[in-house]
Amino acid sequence: MKSSPSGVQSTARTSAATTGNRPISAGFVYVITNRAWPEWVKCGHAISADKRLARYQTYSPMRDFVLVASVPFTNSRAGEFECHLELARRAHERRGEWFRMNAQAAARVITRVGRRVESQKEI
Repeated sequence: MKSSPSGVQSTARTSAATTGNRPISAGFVYVITNRAWPEWVKCGHAISADKRLARYQTYSPMRDFVLVASVPFTNSRAGEFECHLELARRAHERRGEWFRMNAQAAARVITRVGRRVESQKEI
C-alpha cells in the first residue's frame, strides 16, 4: 500500500482588504498530482498556479508534479475552503490538502465550485 504524500503548506500574498483576521486575495484554486502517489491529488490556493507548480517541482528530483486544473477565484482562500469541503465529500480519504480520488473528478469539482461561488458574487 502506498503511503500518503507529505503536503507543503500553501502560502499566498495578500491584499489590504480583510474579512475578520483573514486577508482577501484573488488567485487560483488548483489541483496538482504526482505519479509517485497516483491515487492522490493536492488542492490548494495561490496567486499563480503556475508559480506554485514551479515551487513544487523543486521538491522532486524527477520534476514530476502536474498541474491538472486551476480555477480563478476573487477570494482564493474562501474558494479553497469551499473546494476542500466538496472534495472531502467525494474523496475516499483526506489528509490535509491531499485527497485520494481521481484527478479529473477533482478538476471537475473545483471548476463547478468556482462557477457557483463566482456567480453568487454577480447577484
